[in-house]
Amino acid sequence: MFDTFPRYVGFPNQLYVAKKQSFENFKTMFMGKVPFFVSHYRFKDKDTPIVDRLFFDIDSYYSIRFPYKNTKLLKDWAYHHDIPYRISYSGGKGYHTFLIFKDMIPKDEKEYEYLKDMCYSIQVGITEEIGLEAYDEPTFGRLRFLVRYPTSKYIRKDEDTGAFESNGMYCRNLTDKEFDLGVKRLVDVVKTPGIVPTKPKATKTIEEVADCLKDFKVKKRRSYKSFNFDLKRGGESTPTINSLGLPCIKEIAKLPHPTHYERIELVAWLKSLGYTDLAINIFIKERNWTRYNYATTSYQIRTVKSRFPKCTYLRKSYNKLCKKCIFGGGKKWHCVICVNIQNVNISIVRKKKKCWKTLHVLIVNHMKRRKKMKEEEEKVNMKELLENIIEQMKKQNDTLSEIESDLRQIKNYRKGW
Repeated sequence: MFDTFPRYVGFPNQLYVAKKQSFENFKTMFMGKVPFFVSHYRFKDKDTPIVDRLFFDIDSYYSIRFPYKNTKLLKDWAYHHDIPYRISYSGGKGYHTFLIFKDMIPKDEKEYEYLKDMCYSIQVGITEEIGLEAYDEPTFGRLRFLVRYPTSKYIRKDEDTGAFESNGMYCRNLTDKEFDLGVKRLVDVVKTPGIVPTKPKATKTIEEVADCLKDFKVKKRRSYKSFNFDLKRGGESTPTINSLGLPCIKEIAKLPHPTHYERIELVAWLKSLGYTDLAINIFIKERNWTRYNYATTSYQIRTVKSRFPKCTYLRKSYNKLCKKCIFGGGKKWHCVICVNIQNVNISIVRKKKKCWKTLHVLIVNHMKRRKKMKEEEEKVNMKELLENIIEQMKKQNDTLSEIESDLRQIKNYRKGW
């Protein structure tokens, strides 16, 4: 799949490689030392890709389990529709999935744009049909895009120091048997490079893949390079620094360039406060942090779940602020939970000194009590229903016994007569 040429190599600068010998020299020089990427399509010439697959970059900055579930949905969909596929572990927290179809070579600019829109429309249609959430939409419909080379070590550039770092994992091709092992056992599998996957035989054209989708329509691919937006808030509440509440989160919002994991804690806390993804995106844009991009930020916000900040992580950098916080430091507050069952609204009120961690226990116990109450109500309703049925049966038996006695009297009367 990646050892046929010509194709582009490198990251971020792209180098056109026409022969395998040149690629091997390039691989020997750079692979394992810097991030090593190749184009997921091979090319007829420098400007003409041979389009033969759909590429899905399923990733999450929050958890490795979330992308695994999404990749499994995509794998099952492809298997159900008899579409060949290949899955690679990205080396970080995500997966690269390729759906294979028959080769298509654009002859002119019109066909090039058609293929771009067709690929984009199918990818969007699949995500909507099976409910994918942790996908990178800006990669949809791109005909000249680089991906990590399978068997290459996962290396990324640190945002602060600029040094190249590795987590010890590999971008690795996964067989169905290896993928089905589950997340826990995959951690050991991806510590080895594996092999470069071979391309399976395509059974469908791109139009036949599109026919697998219900109500398929070709959409124009959005341009993310020149994307700009003018936000008009109609009832859309945007957070402010003062409304963040927690002193460590406030401090993160004031930084000129917070780290990636600090931004995750900020977004998770904003979501727990009830702000929408769009409002959080506006808030981040207003901070003027470096390398802001609307599409990338939207995707990253979507992958973060609502939760409380991780105090064990934030305390390393913001320990001095914990004394002012309702959650941390020497002061520990009792959490009074006011739960509205219909609206599922939970509010926290600080009161007497007790451990704030009882919050989770109180919620779990409350839900258990509610479940027990529902079960008891169902038992009572079932008991009443059975009693009603028994009473009706008794009434029917009484009427039957009365009819039998009347018949006996009539028989006896006839005999005496």
